[in-house]
Amino acid sequence: MADPEPGTAHTGGSLRVATYNVYLGADLEPLFGAASPQALIDAAAAAYRQVERTDFRRRAPAIAEVLCRERPDVVGLQEVAHWASGPRDTAPGGLRTSSDFLPLLLAELARRRVQYDVAVRNPAFHGTAPISAAQVAQVEGHDVILVRSGRTDVTGARSGTFGARLTLHTGVPGVAFEIPRGWCSVDLRVGDVTVRVVNTHLEAWDREVRMRQAAELVAVLAPWPGPVVVLGDLNAEPGSDDAYGVLTTTPGGYVDAWRECHGAGGGATSGREASLEQPGALSRRIDYVLHRADGRLRAEAVRVVGAADADRAGHEGDEPILWPSDHAAVVADLTLGPAPGETTRTL
Repeated sequence: MADPEPGTAHTGGSLRVATYNVYLGADLEPLFGAASPQALIDAAAAAYRQVERTDFRRRAPAIAEVLCRERPDVVGLQEVAHWASGPRDTAPGGLRTSSDFLPLLLAELARRRVQYDVAVRNPAFHGTAPISAAQVAQVEGHDVILVRSGRTDVTGARSGTFGARLTLHTGVPGVAFEIPRGWCSVDLRVGDVTVRVVNTHLEAWDREVRMRQAAELVAVLAPWPGPVVVLGDLNAEPGSDDAYGVLTTTPGGYVDAWRECHGAGGGATSGREASLEQPGALSRRIDYVLHRADGRLRAEAVRVVGAADADRAGHEGDEPILWPSDHAAVVADLTLGPAPGETTRTL
């Protein structure tokens, strides 16, 4: 069915969306400052030990509980990692998987009888580093969109990589980490209109690269004539001088659903320390649900979830209690109304 033309009757609808950075499991920043081969090994080994301690097998049930409680129609996930390790001379693709986040999370959701399908995913980062004289560890990360089975029709899926990207050079000659980032999207039927839902994770370590990525995203989405929702970790707090401003103040820009419902304050989503073990409040708002400022979508309710003590993963033997992630999730209930000039009827 074609979308209604302006001036024709329009059937509204609603959509519950969520964005959740599930945390790759370790702070990788010390690798980028390594000044010698041994310092690189030490930093990579420490990061890999941290991944083992923040074990996603323990965190996946807690993340699944949050999603099952909220039951969003569509979820944008960031830092969905695949970790592997093995001998330094292992052939490409031959390293042994140590933790694969996506199937672990999907299994936990299915165990709770809430079925989600992987609609699309895009590579977001990758890297390999030595963790000893003989062993290496490798991480591959993706951004993923999950759609709740049977809840809404998916009519298209796309992904792309930003031209703007960061290369982080270590102090070790010839050793650098390139960080490709991008976006993925699905088209969903809401009422009798198709809504494009986009998931992204913008650059964390370079403001100028991050702002160029945000501008690229605006340009990529500009030709789409229908409503647009952007989910993701923008790595930028509210304000006009970073990626947030690029997305919210440019012509044809986006409305911040949290601000639409709650005003400028509150809503912190990030700031847990890397071990996930320490209590305390979140401190930064960098995860967002945005919708294009064309009057078609309206946020009815927005909440930060996964940040309560009850959401933490419980003890297993001597293992510590862990937060599900270093981020909280943002869930928004959106309603679709008529475009300017359209009439409307209820479902």
